[in-house]
Amino acid sequence: MQFKQMIAEIKDRKKFVLDNLVKLSDANKFDAYWNNQIKLAESDDYFETYMVINWIGNKYRPKKILEIGTRTGGSLICLLSPYDIFENLEIYCFDFYEYYHRKGVAWAIKK
Repeated sequence: MQFKQMIAEIKDRKKFVLDNLVKLSDANKFDAYWNNQIKLAESDDYFETYMVINWIGNKYRPKKILEIGTRTGGSLICLLSPYDIFENLEIYCFDFYEYYHRKGVAWAIKK
């Protein structure tokens, strides 16, 4: 795959990622991070890690995933949202940031 084609495919993920950011913002009202991401995503030149992660999930569909620093699950949502079924997956994730564990976190795969 050519680099320009790959970048174009990743940029095509912007609307999907923005929709997920809005859902995450609604589910995690105590976390200003999502609202800041939404403001950034309104820019024409927005290119974010979540778009790349979603592209990887869509293109390669990894079967084994280790995420260190899960926070509220935004990266996992972006990675796993292209999957139709969640069979034969090994997912290990954790986060040491205690604030989120005390407050509760919305863990959902949203399309």
